[in-house]
Amino acid sequence: MVRVSGYDPGKSCSSMTILSNAFPGPQEFAGVHAVTAPVDATGHFAVSVTIPAPTAPGGYPVTVRACGGNFGVQVTLTVTAPH
Repeated sequence: MVRVSGYDPGKSCSSMTILSNAFPGPQEFAGVHAVTAPVDATGHFAVSVTIPAPTAPGGYPVTVRACGGNFGVQVTLTVTAPH
């Protein structure tokens, strides 16, 4: 399980769409798996996501969309093989 969190200083949106093919479906945006995180009154957002066991090890980009546009951040989530 991973926790994805962030901050929208403008508090301009009520939710963020967080995209990565490491996430499970069924929600998608432009063919990329997605989850939605609510934005609180202070502009903070967070969501916990369980990465499916059969997800191949490797690096997966994670991006955020809000209010119809790209939030302008990208990080890499590294999935490792089970031990």
